[in-house]
Amino acid sequence: AVEVVGDLLQEYAQQERQASFEQWRARLEDNVVQQMAWVKKRADEAHAASKPPGPLAAIDCMPLQRILASLPRPEGVAVSLSITAEGLRKATKCMLHKACGPDQWDAASLLRLPGQFWEGLAAVWNQALSCNKAVDLILGFAACVWSGAGGLYHGLSCPVA
Repeated sequence: AVEVVGDLLQEYAQQERQASFEQWRARLEDNVVQQMAWVKKRADEAHAASKPPGPLAAIDCMPLQRILASLPRPEGVAVSLSITAEGLRKATKCMLHKACGPDQWDAASLLRLPGQFWEGLAAVWNQALSCNKAVDLILGFAACVWSGAGGLYHGLSCPVA
């Protein structure tokens, strides 16, 4: 019985959507002004989506800073991490079917780099971790990158003090 009621409900909801669409279409059919307004609205939406975002200076980071400032800071914990070249390669292999980063390097291209690159990268990470530089950078900025129109990438960084 529950399945029958659910099916009827879906059928009536579909009929309501269809009737609403038909009413909208009938209203537009003889009204050239509304037709032009609808076309203009769609064109404006498509044009707005293709525009690059505004400059970084136009982004107000203060709300994020206020929220993060109100949160309690965790107590320091002694963590000993050791980054290895093999560990970095394994992590990169896990990303073989992921999209490229903003620099257009995919995981397969990175994996073709010589072993010296991976050893050097591991050494850089280990040094940064031992000096707490990486932690300072992570805590110092909230960053996100998103893909824009035409394959362009845009970054947003807000200092988090």
